[in-house]
Amino acid sequence: MSINSLEFRKTLANLASSVCIISTVFEEEIHGITISSFTSLSLDPPMILFCLGKHSKKYQYFQDTKLVGVSILNSSQDYLSNNFSRNHENYWDSVDIMLGEQSKCPIIKDSLGFLECGIEAKYDGGDHTIFTAKVINHGKLNDFSPLIHFRSEYWAINSKE
Repeated sequence: MSINSLEFRKTLANLASSVCIISTVFEEEIHGITISSFTSLSLDPPMILFCLGKHSKKYQYFQDTKLVGVSILNSSQDYLSNNFSRNHENYWDSVDIMLGEQSKCPIIKDSLGFLECGIEAKYDGGDHTIFTAKVINHGKLNDFSPLIHFRSEYWAINSKE
């Protein structure tokens, strides 16, 4: 049975996911990309997993990096997700950042929380690369609602039900 990739994508759009910006420093310049394929991998040792499309123009900045920063976006930061998903050069303009204490990778200040990680391994995942990374520093930055990507739109969780 052949799987239609567009229909497969529509099916997976029913899976709600968090939205993060993964950042790194490449040749002394900061870079970032929107990621919705992100999850915790292990508590002991603390590890995360994210996937990055090989077709992305930003892929080159991450394929050989050793350190990354992760900013978990809040519900008012959908504009950042849109900006970092595009391939223009000035996506860091007017973004309030701090540099991670351990990684020196950019962290978005108003995000829900952050992780600084060292890349442990990369695996082929078809048209994506699967990155696993060990957490070397983390923190909670605020209590805003999270930004959720669901059915190709942004959603906010505003209350417990």
